[in-house]
Amino acid sequence: MRGMRARLLVLVGAFAVVVAGAGAAPAEQAPLGEADLDRVRWSAEITTGVPGWSAERFADAEPLELLAPAETGTLSHNWMEPAESARFSPAAAPEGEFLAAASPPLDASASARIGYDYPGPYTQFRLRYSEAKQFPLRAVGKLFLVAPDGTMGECSAASVGNFAIWTAGHCVHVGGGGNAGWMAAGYFIPAYDGTKPCNNAGQGKGCPYGVWEVAYFAAPNQWVNQGNSHFDFGGAVLRRLNGKTISQRVGSLGFVANISNVQHYHSFGWPARAPFTGHKLETCVASSAYVWDWGTAGQPVTGIGCNMTPGCSGGPWIVDYRGGSYVNGVNSHRRVDPGGAEYSDEMLSPYFGAAAWNLFQAVYNATP
Repeated sequence: MRGMRARLLVLVGAFAVVVAGAGAAPAEQAPLGEADLDRVRWSAEITTGVPGWSAERFADAEPLELLAPAETGTLSHNWMEPAESARFSPAAAPEGEFLAAASPPLDASASARIGYDYPGPYTQFRLRYSEAKQFPLRAVGKLFLVAPDGTMGECSAASVGNFAIWTAGHCVHVGGGGNAGWMAAGYFIPAYDGTKPCNNAGQGKGCPYGVWEVAYFAAPNQWVNQGNSHFDFGGAVLRRLNGKTISQRVGSLGFVANISNVQHYHSFGWPARAPFTGHKLETCVASSAYVWDWGTAGQPVTGIGCNMTPGCSGGPWIVDYRGGSYVNGVNSHRRVDPGGAEYSDEMLSPYFGAAAWNLFQAVYNATP
C-alpha cells in the first residue's frame, strides 16, 4: 500500500530472542525491525462508515468457511526445529491496568514425545461472559466483514499491538487473484456476546468495548497472489475509537514466530455452525498432534484436535496462555477426505516463520 512506509511507528518494547531448546537462556534483546513491505500486500484504504456498522444488518452474517484445500498431502511428526532466532513481541495490558513481566517463550523439545494421529486429543469449552471481558481474553474479538458484493461474513481475530489485529488470510482476502479479492469493510468487536444487546452506535453489553472500523487489510504475497494455504494469515489496521487505539482499550496479545511447533495451545474463536451458534467465545485446548504438508511452497502446517466450526477462522492459537499469552497460530483450515467429508475434529494453522513475522511487523508498525 502506497504511503504505508511513511506511516511507520517507532517501536518500543518488542524484542528478539535466540532459543536453542528447552531451558535455553535468551540472547541479548534487540528492537523489532521494520517489515519488508515488498512482501506484504495492502488493501486500498476503506472509507470510514461505508458501509457502516448496523446490528440488524449484521445479524444475518454467514460465517466464512474454514479452508479445505483440494490438494493431497502428507501427515508426519517431523516437527519444526528452526535454526533461526525466535522473534517475539510481548503482550500489553489495557491502558491503566498492570501486567506482570512475562518470560520469553521457550521451545519445547521435539524429542519429548511422538505426537498423535487423527483425531488428536483436545478439550473444548465455552467461556463465560465475565471471563471474556477479562484480559487477555478481552483482546480477542469477533470480526464482521463486508464482501465486495455486499454480503456479510464473520470471522474471529485478536488485538496484537498498536492499531493492529491478527486473523486468517481468508478472512481479509479470498486468496489468489491480487487486488480484486479484498473485503470491502470490516468491524472488530472485542469480547463479543451475541446473546446480549449491541446497538447501531456500537454500545451495549454485547459489544462492551465498542465496534472498531478497519482502515486497511493486509496479507502476505503468497496468500493474495497464490492462495497458498501455508500462508493463510492476515491482519488489519483499525481506526481509533473515542480517541483510543484498540490496544489501549483492550490490550494486546503477545506474538511469537520461529519456534518449535511442539506446543500446548489454547485456540479461541466464535464458531457459528452447529453445534455452535456464533454468539459466545469458545476454546479448544490441545497439544500439537501432527504436521501436515500440502506439498506446495511453504513450511508444513500444524494440526491440533479441535471441533470448532466456521466462524472461528482467524481466532488465535495462544502459547503460554495467561503468562506471556503469545499468538503462535491461527484457526485456518482442515482436511477433507476423498469422499468429501471433512476431518471435523481437526484444526490446522500455518507455521509462524519469517512470513508471519514480517506481516506482524507490517501491521504492528502501521497507523490508519
